[in-house]
Parts: sequence; structure tokens; C-alpha cells
Amino acid sequence: KVIRPDEATDKACLARLYREARLLARLDHPNLIRIFDIEHVGDEHFLVMEYFAGENLRDVVKRNGPMSLTEAANCIYQAALGLQHVHDRGLLHRDVKPGNILRDDDGRVKLIDFSLSRLPADRSDQITVRYCKDAFLGSADYAAPEQFRDSQSIDSRADLYGLGATFYFLLAGRPPFPAEQFSDKRRAHESKALTSIRVLRPEVPEGLAFVLSKMLAKRPGDRYQTAREIAEALAPWVRSVSRDSSAEIVHDMPSTEDPRTPAWEIELDEAKQIPVIWTPPPVANLFPNRPTSSEAVVIPSTTPSAAWSAEDEVEDDLPQQVSRWRRWGGVAFSTLVGAVFALSVWHVLFNR
Repeated sequence: KVIRPDEATDKACLARLYREARLLARLDHPNLIRIFDIEHVGDEHFLVMEYFAGENLRDVVKRNGPMSLTEAANCIYQAALGLQHVHDRGLLHRDVKPGNILRDDDGRVKLIDFSLSRLPADRSDQITVRYCKDAFLGSADYAAPEQFRDSQSIDSRADLYGLGATFYFLLAGRPPFPAEQFSDKRRAHESKALTSIRVLRPEVPEGLAFVLSKMLAKRPGDRYQTAREIAEALAPWVRSVSRDSSAEIVHDMPSTEDPRTPAWEIELDEAKQIPVIWTPPPVANLFPNRPTSSEAVVIPSTTPSAAWSAEDEVEDDLPQQVSRWRRWGGVAFSTLVGAVFALSVWHVLFNR
């Protein structure tokens, strides 16, 4: 990725880009685009990044329309896992939106474009503060209310709001607060009530609508507090993806409409009957005959009584073998005794 010429000529901006690119190079997660380094050839500066053949979610929805529930949940679930890794490293993204999330043909999702990212509340970053103190940083359709007021003092929960606004877009085909003017968008994010996704998509379960509305709460304290919590909340609506469409469901649609009752709370006896699903992390498919990251590997659930091994079969068969040898040994012994008795009788009669 080549740095814009206007950014490359501003020494302060260029210093910030180099500093932040080196910070971002520490990130390594399957749901993030890797940034390896920042270099320059003469006056041309560029980022060395991972290549990923995917399409951003904004273009996907514009072309195909709103996503299905499981399709949208899968995208946000994976993005949340990547975002948690970003936050665990002490960084913020600050521009989470559909255009900054890529998905490939296998359904793998990666979060991209960390150009606005920085350390939360890092007042030592005087370059960013001095040149961006009064500027709004982010995308107005997907920015948290507090981001409009002060883009420098936000924390990770602003990223979670952006992820919620992205989720709304995937399901509704439009941002949560569509408006033409920047001021109208800001006012809506700060004070306008959210139109429930069930108004636009009546088939959305109440539990999923609850997750979405909590992600888009006006006050940071009313939202999920970590991206990991979002991933856990979305788990009941996430399915494993397989090219041959024969993969089992990881978490089916919950039957309950009470968001306080997680659908995965199943009795232990029932859980034994459910196949265990393991989906490996996304990696390059170096071995065509092995399952890729998008193909779930089904490991049938077994109980100790159903377990089998070669040693068990041999041990189980030993009593049968011993029993057979005992029967044949008894027959042979009886025959031998009879023969000796007959020979003795013949000998006595013959010698008289």
C-alpha cells in the first residue's frame, strides 16, 4: 500500500505513520491483515502487507443486498475475534466499518486499514494530538457518539459500536442512521432512537436483535465491554462453513427468544449426542487433500462404552479362544482314554 503523497511530504504525519506501522507489525491474527513493515524508495513510502484475495463487505451488500442472519453473524463474529486481538495489544482501530472488513470466497474474514489506529488515551503521541486535536477521525455512518465529541479520548468500546453499526448494515442494507449531512449523522448517533432491526427484518430473532441493540448503545457503559463478549453473544447464530455443504452446525438458531438464556446451555446427557466440531484457524491450503480453514472437521462424539481399540478387540477375543481350546482338549483326552481302555480289554481277552 503506497502512502499518499500529501502525507509523505508532511514530516510530522510521516513520522506518525512510521511509528504506528511499526506498532501494527506486532499484530498477528487470522482475522487481521498482517502489516510486515513500512519502507520507502526515494520519496515514495509504502506499507508491506499481507495479500488477501477478498472483497469488502460494503461492496458485497451493495451487489447482493442484505445478508442472511448466519452469513452476517459469521462475518461479525470473525471480525470481533480480530478486534479483540487488536485491543489485547493496547491498540484501537477507530474506523471499523463494512469497507474495512474483507471476506474471501471461503468465508474467511479479515479486518483491514489501521491508518487511524493508535494507542488509547496515549497523550504522549503529540504528533497525532497536535495535528488532529480538533478533527473528527472515523466514518460518520459508523462512529460512536463519543467519537464525534473527542476522537482522541475514546476507548475500545467505540470500536465495538462501529462493529455494531457494521452488523446493522449487513442485515439492513443501510447504516443504522442514514442521513446526508454530517451534522445530521452526528445528532442521530448521539440522541436518536435506533430503529429495531426487526422492523426492517421481521425474521430476526429477538435474541439477535438484543445483541445488536446492545452493541449500538449510546453510552459506552451500556454496550458489551469487550469484543470477546460480542463473539460469545453471537456464537448461537454462527454456523460452520463447508464447500460441500455437508458440514454440521456449530451453533444452530436458538429456540429461545429470551436473550438472557444462552442457547448453548444444554444438559450434559444431551450434549454427549452432539458431534464435536473443530474448525482449524485460516491458513494457506498447502495440502489440497486436507480440509481448509473453511471446512469443519467433524469428530463424532463417543462414550467410553463405545470406544474401540485393537487391544480391546484382542482382549475381548481371548476368552473365546481359551474356551475353544478347552473344548477340543477335552474331546482329545476323552478319545485317548477310550482308546487305552479298549486296548487293555483286547489285551486281556487275547492272552487268555
